[in-house]
Amino acid sequence: MTYHKKFADVHDITALVVYEQQEFTDNNSSANASQFPSDKVTTLNAAAKIDNVSSEQQAYGLESFIGRMQYSYKDKYILTGTVRRDGSSRFGLNNRYGVFPSASVAWNIGDESFLKGLPFINFLKLRGSAGQVGNQGGLGNYTARGLYNTGNDYAGLPGIQPGQLPNYNLQWESTTQYNVGVDVGILEERIVFTAEAYLKKKRKTC
Repeated sequence: MTYHKKFADVHDITALVVYEQQEFTDNNSSANASQFPSDKVTTLNAAAKIDNVSSEQQAYGLESFIGRMQYSYKDKYILTGTVRRDGSSRFGLNNRYGVFPSASVAWNIGDESFLKGLPFINFLKLRGSAGQVGNQGGLGNYTARGLYNTGNDYAGLPGIQPGQLPNYNLQWESTTQYNVGVDVGILEERIVFTAEAYLKKKRKTC
């Protein structure tokens, strides 16, 4: 959902709200057999021996809330703020959701009157930002769950045993980045220069 309003010919506001929900499932089965009557007949029902049969099912869900507000004054001063709240079933019960904010500011200095007298500079923009993003990549679907191992049969009876202790505090990996930059356009913006500087800090999943 997006809201946009421009008033007094100088103020411009845009607001955005997003809700997203995703679910992923993975089902697979496999079987190995041997001693077929012929190389031309290799279906499982033709084999004299079934060596191994296995099946697996996995699933995880992701829920996200995103809000963004942008304000512009005369297209010269631009402020943007964003907040997103992500929740994943891959994390522990105590840290299933993470909140990741960001903000940026930009100044179109080339639109200021004190630069209008410089014909060789057609565009000049100074900008800065700070923000945080979350990451769940590389994490298993059940890393935070207490798990049992199957296949521990005894005397012809099926059996299971504990295989993994739960980690209720497993949390999002986050990356925080600070950035400043400047863009300069000369000769009717035929030539554009960009300079960037940033500092990035990462907090590992634990």
